[in-house]
Amino acid sequence: MKHEQRLVTLIGLLLASTALADGQVDGACAKTGEDPLHLSQVAPADTATEPEQTPAAASVAPSTQNAMPVYVPPRRGAPKTRVGGGTRSTGSAVQLALLAPEHTGLTGRPSPTLYWWLSQEHEGLFEFVVIAEGGVEPVLRLRQQTRFTAGIHALDLEAAGLTLKPGVAYRWSVAIVRDEARRARDVVALATMEYVLDQPVAQDTGALAAAGLWYDALAAASAAENASGRADLLEQVSLDQIAHWSRNGS
Repeated sequence: MKHEQRLVTLIGLLLASTALADGQVDGACAKTGEDPLHLSQVAPADTATEPEQTPAAASVAPSTQNAMPVYVPPRRGAPKTRVGGGTRSTGSAVQLALLAPEHTGLTGRPSPTLYWWLSQEHEGLFEFVVIAEGGVEPVLRLRQQTRFTAGIHALDLEAAGLTLKPGVAYRWSVAIVRDEARRARDVVALATMEYVLDQPVAQDTGALAAAGLWYDALAAASAAENASGRADLLEQVSLDQIAHWSRNGS
């Protein structure tokens, strides 16, 4: 986890150098002194290392930590809100997907880390937006002209300076802006999330998934470089292609 944190910091510094010239920041993130576009690539299975246990994780029985996490949706039958994005140009396809359940996923953290996936390396204008359901203006908008490699990437809302309100559903999106004058041509993926105040839950992937805290369970698996556990979660919400990448890196 310490290794990943160092990697996130280095990439954040690299992106900050271009953000001053090309980036645009709106909403709550403008109030922080940190690099608001705090993005990193998440390693697939072949670079996984043994996770460093936190005191909370250490108190969980090893059999629980190593068992396949089982995600228990908080509200079965909830409407589908996840939308994927894709386009074809010059004979190649670029696809975006958000690592979220089809329904509104829950988090027990006011500023969770969100994850998204890019099918192939792409250079262009990326836009990250968070807006409260029923709202008009985004509470967060980050724009960056940059190149992202294929794979899973992370968006740290804490580094962006955004704090969610409990009990409010938020729609978040990642878009590739292909033409500023014709936004209908964007490649965009959407999902929803909600911050809930709940009883304390052990901070291991299995316990968080069983409590229905999707975003926290996924973050725990990613932070611990638990590619197998992350892939198990993704398969349970019909993100099989990304689960395959998590396990195999392709």
